[in-house]
Amino acid sequence: AKGAPDIIFYAYTKSFWLDFSGKPDNFKLIASFDKTTPADRRALYEKNKRFFDNTFTVVERAAPSTCPADCSICDKCWTKKGLNITVNQH
Repeated sequence: AKGAPDIIFYAYTKSFWLDFSGKPDNFKLIASFDKTTPADRRALYEKNKRFFDNTFTVVERAAPSTCPADCSICDKCWTKKGLNITVNQH
């Protein structure tokens, strides 16, 4: 990402203990949660959330969600900041 500043990169992760302090602005990092995410991981996220652009939470299949599951009509994951995006379990 540092070598290609004109390209936006993004990744979902549950690895909240990693050091993301050197993350360039064109690398969008999205925290991923689901019902199995333990409390200690959530605490690590809270400690390091300044490095994350958004959160992505998987919800039950029938629950309302904010993700249309079609990136061609929605680009919120990499263009917006501070969102909790919910997606149905699939």
